[in-house]
Amino acid sequence: MIQHLKGREQKLNDPRWSATDAEWIALVCLHSGVFIRSQYTAWRGASRTSALRLVHRLLAARAAVEHTEPNISKQAPLIRIYKRRFYNALGAPNVRHRKDAGPDVFLRRLLSLDYVLENIDLPWLPTEPEKVQYCESLGIAEKLLPKKTYAGAVDSTPRYFSVKLPIAAEQDRATFVYTDPEEVTDKGLRTWGAAHVPLWENLRNAGIRVRVVAVSRKLHLLKRCERLLKQWAGWPFQIENNEKRTEIRRINQAIDDQDEGTLADYGGLRGAIQAVLELERSSSGDSQPESSSIDEYQCWWSNRVAAVQDATD
Repeated sequence: MIQHLKGREQKLNDPRWSATDAEWIALVCLHSGVFIRSQYTAWRGASRTSALRLVHRLLAARAAVEHTEPNISKQAPLIRIYKRRFYNALGAPNVRHRKDAGPDVFLRRLLSLDYVLENIDLPWLPTEPEKVQYCESLGIAEKLLPKKTYAGAVDSTPRYFSVKLPIAAEQDRATFVYTDPEEVTDKGLRTWGAAHVPLWENLRNAGIRVRVVAVSRKLHLLKRCERLLKQWAGWPFQIENNEKRTEIRRINQAIDDQDEGTLADYGGLRGAIQAVLELERSSSGDSQPESSSIDEYQCWWSNRVAAVQDATD
């Protein structure tokens, strides 16, 4: 039994789904809405045939649809669970996981699920209300939480933790997962971090250690994340600047050598040039932070999602 599901999988009461199937469906719906077959086989310790059978049952029940996303995998399809009844039963009727999305959003969701599967025993908070309630239990006001407001025809609706990235709440530590959408620069990570600083400060004041995990399928992007996370954790600024200069030299060498493999990591020649400009700009404009904003960090490579980029799932 997966503790953080709190028995919600039992509400998927249908003879077509075994207890294990229901557990998997609940995991996917709550954390990503989308999965690849290798994630299922790794989680269950099952064969590829078992994954094919599950996908066939989901498709036959009109509960899921397959997506072909060449930017994520040239051959392995993504399976998106969209059946509204599942999400309603799990207490997440308004989560956008069941909706279609662009490849960058699908990638972030796959990476989120992959890290959760690798750390299934952590006390994850899979829904927006659970995340908000956790903060409120520590006396942290809603106004300090990351929020995005969606305008409607009549009024606006605030959504907390709108990017829907994983958060785990242990007794003395909170883990925040950032999944890298493979943008040219680290602006996304900086923006995400800035939105969380008030929350992190209050968690630390309440005696909760703050841990940030960066997840990517590309090792060079994890190195980019690591530079910034080191700074947030209060590492010496000179170390970060040295690593930036090392990457600038690497990119410039690839441009001079017309190294297509390295340039492809940055989206081609134009992306590589933009990355150099951004690194140079941030190197000249950065300053040593007065204090750290997090206590610890981890950079985690999603080898399962990386493996399907150029191969059949």
